[in-house]
Amino acid sequence: MQYTNELKIGIIVPSKGRSQGLEKHINSYITNAFNSDDINFYCYLDEDEKELDKYKFINDKFINLSITIGPPNNFSKGLNLIAMQAYKEKCDLLIFGNDDVFCKTNKWDMILKNYYDSLSNHKIGCFLLKSNSISKWAFPGVTRNWIKNVGCFSPGIFNFFFHDTWIFDISQRANCVHEIDSIILFHDHNDFKFEGFLRGDSTYFQNNLNFFYRLLRKIFGKKRFPSKHDLDQIIFEEDEKNRIKISELLINAMKS
Repeated sequence: MQYTNELKIGIIVPSKGRSQGLEKHINSYITNAFNSDDINFYCYLDEDEKELDKYKFINDKFINLSITIGPPNNFSKGLNLIAMQAYKEKCDLLIFGNDDVFCKTNKWDMILKNYYDSLSNHKIGCFLLKSNSISKWAFPGVTRNWIKNVGCFSPGIFNFFFHDTWIFDISQRANCVHEIDSIILFHDHNDFKFEGFLRGDSTYFQNNLNFFYRLLRKIFGKKRFPSKHDLDQIIFEEDEKNRIKISELLINAMKS
């Protein structure tokens, strides 16, 4: 009789210009899983993606990979689009992935199952997987019932950053955060400073500041030359009342 861990996991991984990174990302989770049959990957690509043929080749290699192609400059909405696909396909747990993040922990899916099984009957939780990223909440995983009560995975309001912070903030206010230090992820382009500059690719520099833009910011200030991160921080701060309301929905759901 074939074993199943009875926990369907959806990994949400938008990608751009990193077909090899996506393949490495998928392989790192599959090869380290106890049972890869219950793991599904949901990828969003821009319709003007230059490596589209390479991505299609990867899609043919993995039966558990679903690729959605949509409008460019649509990261936040695209992220939610594929997440809600995972939700509709009955995934019990949705994990925030990335095409430059690689799982380094053997039987990571069994570790998640143990945490999932330890939740109360409401099955509402936010799992933080440990990584070398600066923020401990960089790669959260949320349960199906978390999505059901929040109504989305991404609010669709950001340019590129703060999606993970948004998820964490709501979960922290609702007191449903579980830090899982036993699952280790490696984030290849996590450093925005010198190391990030040396290891950066075109996707990295498109979403982070190049040297010339940093120089302009230093001379004329952030207000005149805001980064995507600066703009998303403003959006995040202005959204606080909404996050409080959503966290209250989670609190009430966990009481019922």
